[in-house]
Amino acid sequence: MSRVFSFLAFLFLAIGLSSNPTGVWAQASGPAQELTGRLDTNGVVIFVLPDLKVEQVLYVYAEGTGGNLDPLIAISTADIDRAATREDFESQYKLKVDSGQDPLVAMSTVLDDFFLEWDDDSGVGYDANIVFEVPADGDYLLFLASTLTQ
Repeated sequence: MSRVFSFLAFLFLAIGLSSNPTGVWAQASGPAQELTGRLDTNGVVIFVLPDLKVEQVLYVYAEGTGGNLDPLIAISTADIDRAATREDFESQYKLKVDSGQDPLVAMSTVLDDFFLEWDDDSGVGYDANIVFEVPADGDYLLFLASTLTQ
């Protein structure tokens, strides 16, 4: 089963904007990109965010537009081992739930441990919303997934 999503990401400079002739602009404030697509059950889509600069602000909004997608978005540095991170994440989550921790609390705790920022339901309804100030120059990863509860 696949779930339909609309994913909107804005990248704004927090202390000033420079012109970007190749970018797409939203309300003349900064570059924006809107993505739509399908997310398979238990699937994860990872976007590479190259060369972000300290104090830039990333606005990310993900919404389910069909099916029963409850989007989850998360941001990490790009230097993580993606395959190992997924295995470690699932292992730590299972360990917490097996030890009797509430699944939602366990999910929250593990997400806090693995990601710089994440969100599940801060948008409208089940939509996810993040405002992330870049802490250091570098490459970052943006993850889009469906929550485990869906």
